[in-house]
Amino acid sequence: MTTKVFVSFLVITSLAFGGGYWVAQKKAAPSPVVEQTPALTKGASPKAPNDLPVLRQKKRADGKAVAPAVKDNKLTVDEIEARIREMNVSGWNYGGRKRFMDLQKMLESVDPADMSRLLAFVEKTGSRNMKDSMRAMLLGKWAETDLHGAMAYANALPTKQARENAIMQVVQSWAEKDASAALEWAKQLPKGSLRSQVMSGAIGSLAAKDPAAAFELMKDNETGNHNRWGGGMYQIFNVWADKDPAAAAAKATEALTGQQRSQAYQSIAGVWAAKDPQAALKWAETLGGQDKRNSISSIVSAWAGSDVNSASLWVQNLPEGTTKQQALSTLGSQWSQNDPAAAIAYAQNLPAGTGKNNMLGTVLGQWAQQDATAAMKYV
Repeated sequence: MTTKVFVSFLVITSLAFGGGYWVAQKKAAPSPVVEQTPALTKGASPKAPNDLPVLRQKKRADGKAVAPAVKDNKLTVDEIEARIREMNVSGWNYGGRKRFMDLQKMLESVDPADMSRLLAFVEKTGSRNMKDSMRAMLLGKWAETDLHGAMAYANALPTKQARENAIMQVVQSWAEKDASAALEWAKQLPKGSLRSQVMSGAIGSLAAKDPAAAFELMKDNETGNHNRWGGGMYQIFNVWADKDPAAAAAKATEALTGQQRSQAYQSIAGVWAAKDPQAALKWAETLGGQDKRNSISSIVSAWAGSDVNSASLWVQNLPEGTTKQQALSTLGSQWSQNDPAAAIAYAQNLPAGTGKNNMLGTVLGQWAQQDATAAMKYV
């Protein structure tokens, strides 16, 4: 699993669901066995509320599903369960990133045939956060080698939120290897929260490889709700800007409006600034109104993270007005993370006015959260 998986399982466990699609079997309990449904004809929806579309997985030349190489030195299931139990005793949130890396390494030892047993153990062990996180990680891993088994287990979970979270994790893992097949499957789901979230996750996986294709697919699957794809649109343009910021900016201007375009601009600005702040600023100057101010703030934030002296000099030379005031606040926010005393000294030398006051307030506020005693010396 990758960093993307680490992020995805954290996001999944925090999502709030409203409305949606009941996909579990009646009286279902966590089980890797769920009856397959017939293939859907083009344009058809599942006829029963418990049905999921049939999975279409890539095959090798010999007809078997594609699977990663098996690694040596595997842990036994008993050993893995013992380690999970130890982690639960020490506190699930203890260890942060290192904890995740330890789990990732440990899960490399899990045989697909043992996934249902290990998941059953997790369901009986530990806090809700642990269950949600471990379930997401295990299902993502399981889907790499046994997509049908992982989806069947996810579809049989008894609660709607756990079930939909699990389905999304399985599709996310699938989409990392075959985004087009995962998207075709997701498009067959009935319209609702589950379909929207599964589509968004799969499109995000496609965006990592082909942001232009992901954008067109996202636009093709909009149904009038232009805010629904906000996070996904930001992700697409974040990747696109890393590959070709000028092309990403041109597409955002051509094809987007309102909040979607504003989000895309901010994403492009930050990524572009990390590569070439002067080129990013030249582009931002062509924008108007709040889009210009927000894009300049994103550029200043990214620029200050790598070269605060150049960024601060550029901001200081801006003409007085709302653009400068907003840029100063952004500069203060970024600068205070590394050197709040220097940020305060810079702000104190600014001409009296709203920009100076805003920057001082931003820096002192953040500094107080890090070291209240030190910050109070400047009040």
